[in-house]
Amino acid sequence: MHVMSEPQPPSTEEGPEEDRTERIYRTIEDPELSDRNVMRLLRTHLSWKDWFYADFLRYVYWLASSTLDVFIVLELARVFEVRDSVGAFLLLVTLAILVIMESIPYRMLWPEGPLTRRRAP
Repeated sequence: MHVMSEPQPPSTEEGPEEDRTERIYRTIEDPELSDRNVMRLLRTHLSWKDWFYADFLRYVYWLASSTLDVFIVLELARVFEVRDSVGAFLLLVTLAILVIMESIPYRMLWPEGPLTRRRAP
C-alpha cells in the first residue's frame, strides 16, 4: 500500500484489532484446546510491546540475575579465600538466598509463570 493512498477500512476478513482479539479469546476458550496450543496461539498474536514485557524481559531478568548470582558467589569465595567444605556450604546457602530473593520480584512482575494460562470464563 502506498504511503499517500487514502486510508481504507479494515477488510471484513481480518476485522479491526478488537474483533481479532475477541476471536483469539473465543478460540482459546475452547475446552478441547490444550494449554500448550493456547500459549502458542497467544504468543503468536502478541504485539511487539506485549511480547517485550511478556517474554523478553522475563528471560533477560533471569539471565541477569543468574549472572549476578554467580559473580557475587565467586567474588565472596575470592575475597574470603574459601577452601574448605564449610565455606563452600555457606556459599551455596548464600546462592540459595539470592535465588529466593530474586524470585519474589519475578513472581510479583509475572504472576502467571512461564506458561500463559487461560482467562477465567
